Amino acid sequence: MWGINLTTHPLFHAKFYTKNLVDYHLIPTQTLVQNMTQSQSLQAIVYQKGQLKLLDQRLLPLQSEFIAIKTTDDAFHAIRDMVVRGAPAIGVTAALATAVELYTMQHNGQIHSLQQLVEWIETKMTFLAER
Repeated sequence: MWGINLTTHPLFHAKFYTKNLVDYHLIPTQTLVQNMTQSQSLQAIVYQKGQLKLLDQRLLPLQSEFIAIKTTDDAFHAIRDMVVRGAPAIGVTAALATAVELYTMQHNGQIHSLQQLVEWIETKMTFLAER
């Protein structure tokens, strides 16, 4: 599994929220990172072969909910609706959504030639870049 961890530079102090806390505290990130295991870390983008999930950042800090992204269309709407925020995360989302859609197409036998694949990629990249 691959993901982007939401923790920041170890010397930066930021607010960290969990949905079970009512009272929020400033926590030094370095302390948070030292006390956090991999399974406890909050990831904004979760990718596994053929699957992409985005943490819906519109719901933070009160809720942690993931949205499944299956196509580049889904990615476009997630970016437009600010489910995912920040230039690096937006770029990663677009690239991984393309990979997920390609994986699904290959798995379903929808890719028949290299030329078809190249045309599809060019169409999707144009779609994402021009929106």
